[in-house]
Amino acid sequence: MRYLATPAAASLFALALSACEDAPSTDIEQSPSIVAEGEAPELSGEDTFDGGVPDAGNDVLFRAVGQEPGWIVRIYENEIVYEADYGQRTVRALTPEPEETEDGRRYVTNRLTVEIVEESCTDSMSGAGYAAQVTVTEGERTVQGCGGEQLSGPDEGA
Repeated sequence: MRYLATPAAASLFALALSACEDAPSTDIEQSPSIVAEGEAPELSGEDTFDGGVPDAGNDVLFRAVGQEPGWIVRIYENEIVYEADYGQRTVRALTPEPEETEDGRRYVTNRLTVEIVEESCTDSMSGAGYAAQVTVTEGERTVQGCGGEQLSGPDEGA
């Protein structure tokens, strides 16, 4: 198929381009997406987090992984970061004081519950051995995996 440039087509193209140049510029302070001071909703401590990646100085206190679908949870001093569905979703919450349980501890927030049972665990995919069994509950979804100190590598326990 062959396209021919006609004077009418050229005029329409020029008209469309000129419309772009006349677009009003909006100062960022006037943007409707900016929340003015005092207009932000009040959130409880469990609902807030810094929203960024924990800085390098903020060491991971506990790390766990699980399979099908793949997930990882990292507990930092101030923040819990849960990456679900092979990293497709990330849930963040402030790290609460852990509740001691008979065989471990539990972190409960409005968004997540992370239960750590101090009993050895073997990752179903890699075969690596870990010091703890971990259950993460997000709403109605619960996943299980292993975490804490890695006791053996994928090839060692076999």
